[in-house]
Amino acid sequence: MNTGLTFLAREVLAALGPERARAVERDLVSARTLSAACPGLEVIHAPRAEPAAGDFVLLPVDKSRRRLFDDLGALADRVGPEGGVAVYGRRKEGIGPAADFLAGFCDMDPPRSRGGLRLAVAHPRGPAPAAEPAGHYLAEARGQTVKVARRPGVFSWDALDPATALLLERCMPREGDHLLDLGCGAGVVAAVLLSSGEVAAATLTDSDALALDTAAETLALGKLEGEFLASDAGEELPEKSYDLILCNPPFHKGFQTDLNSLDRMLARAARLLGPRGRFYVVGPPTLNLHARLEQHFRRVDGLAAEPAVELWRAGRPRRPDPDARA
Repeated sequence: MNTGLTFLAREVLAALGPERARAVERDLVSARTLSAACPGLEVIHAPRAEPAAGDFVLLPVDKSRRRLFDDLGALADRVGPEGGVAVYGRRKEGIGPAADFLAGFCDMDPPRSRGGLRLAVAHPRGPAPAAEPAGHYLAEARGQTVKVARRPGVFSWDALDPATALLLERCMPREGDHLLDLGCGAGVVAAVLLSSGEVAAATLTDSDALALDTAAETLALGKLEGEFLASDAGEELPEKSYDLILCNPPFHKGFQTDLNSLDRMLARAARLLGPRGRFYVVGPPTLNLHARLEQHFRRVDGLAAEPAVELWRAGRPRRPDPDARA
């Protein structure tokens, strides 16, 4: 489940064979990487694993400790005493607390290490501590109060983050706009703009299957409708024009900084934006969004500059010259 590491997936596949091994990946890019590297391995892009009693589940440490503990508890209850749960990661990533959590209701194998990674293998001996119900929180923006589904591990899962609040405050929808929420997270952007009636339709996209699941629940809480698409930085979206694209881009993958997805999202936004469309993007000054945007748009305007966050609006995409030689 969310193994991410190709060498580990290969070892599992070699040890168990394709009939007894499969991978469940929340992240679309990781799912594709594993599929390409391990042709015999069944790889599923889904929010969570759903093992049966007696199964053995392997997963990495998650940045969200609440999410990790909820997952470990739920998986241990599903596999039961005849199965097992293993979690791996580095010390600085929090493998110690994860192992301690499992030790509270599982029998633990001796710890194993390789290349700086530690593997903790647990065999449930009783029920896991009950997880706190997820529920929802209330987000206020543009005069609207919307319910947002709370799912640990999804960006801004328990409160509206300041950067998204700024994005919502300063964007300027036009009547009849079709919104593209690029990297939708929990779906708060689309929920607010659909609730206010400032956009006519919304497409929500994310590479994280759990985020899409959460966003769908957020819109359902408000009796709102939208289109949901699993996509790697918008690459899978059909070739069509959107009037309004909003993005609070991710710039971390797991525990590492990753600007590749950001650059691809900006390039894709330029291809998907209509001739009179507006693209709003928010992020910290360290992302150098101004220079990145000018590679893809003829008009780039700074709307807000604070110590921790900047907001930019871009328009007039630079279209490829169809007559240019390859």
